[in-house]
Amino acid sequence: MASEESGNRKWTIPLAGPRALLFVALAVVATVTGLVLAALAIVPDIEFVRSQTLQGSVPSGDRLNVSFPVELGLTELHLDVGNCTVFVTALDHFQWDRYIATGELPNPQLTCDNRNASFQYQLEGLVVENRGFSTEAYQIVANLYSVQATQAYLVVPALPLLVGGPTAIMLWSFRRAVARLDAHPRTEQKR
Repeated sequence: MASEESGNRKWTIPLAGPRALLFVALAVVATVTGLVLAALAIVPDIEFVRSQTLQGSVPSGDRLNVSFPVELGLTELHLDVGNCTVFVTALDHFQWDRYIATGELPNPQLTCDNRNASFQYQLEGLVVENRGFSTEAYQIVANLYSVQATQAYLVVPALPLLVGGPTAIMLWSFRRAVARLDAHPRTEQKR
């Protein structure tokens, strides 16, 4: 009976002493390791693929539709050459279809004040617009990047660590609080 009781104690959560400190330390290490693995799993790998230059000229008061399908995850556009009357609007597939059907454009992303823009969605085309009174030249440099989550598999070991570590700490805290209450029973006040 004594050996059975000591065997059961071996699997209980220690309340105080070096075993309790080791238990809590391992739970904290598991939680921190889970957080690090989860952070590594969600950080994407961004790799430069290519750079492309689009250039030409736009007549005054006209729009130029530039088909520019990009299947990659991240695109940076820079308006290198263009007067303050040149505006560039980058459109995704749905915006492109709407523009072709209705002629309506959202606000331009590249202007005289804002010559750089980044897009995290796939582009279908660009609309280069000249709001001036003379023909204007433009040059747009597009840097294309591939975005991949190559370390997403790290979420598999992270999940049990993120669940197990805090759960162990909560169970230890709860059991310790219950043990303290048992050690100091309340006495009834006499009325």
